[in-house]
Amino acid sequence: MVMNALVVACHNDDLYMYAVESLAGFYAGFGFISIPERDLPLSIRERYTWAAGGNMEGAEVRPMFRRAGL
Repeated sequence: MVMNALVVACHNDDLYMYAVESLAGFYAGFGFISIPERDLPLSIRERYTWAAGGNMEGAEVRPMFRRAGL
């Protein structure tokens, strides 16, 4: 219910996130797709400097994106 409310409330905005790897399929159900980390806005990438060096696999997170719209 929370993810659905987020998508509805933010339907005019593109959404970006790091998803926990095991939940990537869940987020895909809300229209999120996997993207290369370099495609995330810098402000989001900077929050996760602990995974510096492109070690997303080791961090078990996946960059994801959802285009604006319902």
